Amino acid sequence: MTAGRKAFKTKLYIGDQNSPESFFALPELFSIGAVGGSKELVDMTNHDTLGQYDYLVFDLEDGNEIQFEANDIHGDAQQGRFRTAYANAEKHYFQILDRNLDGYQFPGVITKLETDFSELKGKVVIRGTLKIAGTVTTVTATP
Repeated sequence: MTAGRKAFKTKLYIGDQNSPESFFALPELFSIGAVGGSKELVDMTNHDTLGQYDYLVFDLEDGNEIQFEANDIHGDAQQGRFRTAYANAEKHYFQILDRNLDGYQFPGVITKLETDFSELKGKVVIRGTLKIAGTVTTVTATP
């Protein structure tokens, strides 16, 4: 037995910037990237450094860019929230939650949003990039 989680039924939500904040799911999501970040190292090595190793300290953290894809639903109100956030260059809170409503919340901005008609026999896809712009917190559903 495992305590691992399945990704099936994962949702990407956008906050409405109200207090209290309400979140709305991007419908028909079929692909979403990883939540996280990276920290740069600053080399502070100098002639007084002890030992034979570089002296490194952490610099600022940089949030991931998360790619997402969903079936394009022309005129859909929830997809419209994502389009408006992109068009207005607005910072929102986002959530990525599994089927049990456990996951992550973070502030972010949509830096890329496009509608792809390129597949001759395929589907029309809304594709975007979401930049994490602050602290990622854990969200756990309350029973």
